[in-house]
Amino acid sequence: MENGNNELGFTWWKVWGWIGLTLGNLTIFLQFQEEIMLAITLIVICTILNVMILKLNKYVFLIATIISINPIIWIINGIYLKNRWNHPKVNKVSGQMPTQDES
Repeated sequence: MENGNNELGFTWWKVWGWIGLTLGNLTIFLQFQEEIMLAITLIVICTILNVMILKLNKYVFLIATIISINPIIWIINGIYLKNRWNHPKVNKVSGQMPTQDES
């Protein structure tokens, strides 16, 4: 998953975040219709996690992968995250102004 200038892409990272926001929240809602307060609480937690994934937070990506309770996803995301763990996009310093390339 490298583009022409040997830079790692983040396509799966974004797909994983959007799947969680859409299908993940829908699944929670459908599974917990009888207990609406629990459903709302879980949807809020899931939404926060997935928004942070979309903001390229590597720790939240790792946490969401673990709590997915899916060994196949553990393997896929584990390898994917290992290859990107030290990438500058996931190691931004808070308050740092984006460079021209990142904007």
